[in-house]
Amino acid sequence: MKSKKKTEVDWPALSAKLPTGKSAEAKAKRQKLFSAIDGNGNGYLSLAEVDNGVRDVLKCHEIFEAKPAINRAFHAAKNAVPTQRKDGKI
Repeated sequence: MKSKKKTEVDWPALSAKLPTGKSAEAKAKRQKLFSAIDGNGNGYLSLAEVDNGVRDVLKCHEIFEAKPAINRAFHAAKNAVPTQRKDGKI
């Protein structure tokens, strides 16, 4: 049985890709990142879009391989705030 090679996430590099400040510049960077991940441009992120965004936009293949963690984080974030949409979707 082959053992999987353990890879390490470059947390500082990943953190640099995620703008968290309160400035107008940070907000604009977050919007650009969101738009890059929102593949169908509907203003909402699906689990598949987030999954692909981790791989293709953030280029973090180590986290992309952690499917259960992405799934749990997505659903925790989705359920954190009640929806304001009439169709009930997040």
